[in-house]
Amino acid sequence: MSELAKLISTVERLRPEADNREVARLCLILMIEVGGEITHLIDDQPALIELWDRMNCRMQQATDQYAGMADELDNLASESEQRGPDLQHVVTTLVRAVSVQSQLLSLYIGQQPRDRESLA
Repeated sequence: MSELAKLISTVERLRPEADNREVARLCLILMIEVGGEITHLIDDQPALIELWDRMNCRMQQATDQYAGMADELDNLASESEQRGPDLQHVVTTLVRAVSVQSQLLSLYIGQQPRDRESLA
């Protein structure tokens, strides 16, 4: 069995409710985080679980921010239709949306998200 197949099997044991696409996504994120060297993850269950918890926390945070931003963009669109756009509010919201998207992309390409100033 290949190392990747072992990692997939391990992820499936850790997340039995996950569908194939979710398992693939989680394996990809884990592999990016360790630079593709997954041998030690398969052999060291505590290290895998620690990395898993860290990545799961980052992913949940990014997902929550994304959901919140999607709601805010929906509200912005409906507010603009009702009373006309407030340009400063529109630009601030859009910049925050781009920042959230950037954080999600950082997870997938293995870079640490840049610190950002509060735009609220």
